[in-house]
Order: sequence, then structure tokens, then C-alpha cells
Amino acid sequence: MRRETIIRLESGQYNLSVGLAIRIAKTLIVAVGDIFYVDIV
Repeated sequence: MRRETIIRLESGQYNLSVGLAIRIAKTLIVAVGDIFYVDIV
């Protein structure tokens, strides 16, 4: 495999996992916010 192709694959995988991590973080923030909202009310 050419080096450029490998680098492109790695960066694509990196972007994928970053997007996934952001999605998980948003879900956690919303879930925690719901819990605290219920506690306050």
C-alpha cells in the first residue's frame, strides 16, 4: 500500500472515532442534564 493511502485511511478512521466520541459525549450531557433537571424539580 502507498503511504498516502495509509495516511488517508488513518485520518478517516480518526475523524470517525472523534465524531463518535462527540456523539456519545452529547448523549451523556443530555442524560445528566435530565437527571439534574428531575432532581431540581
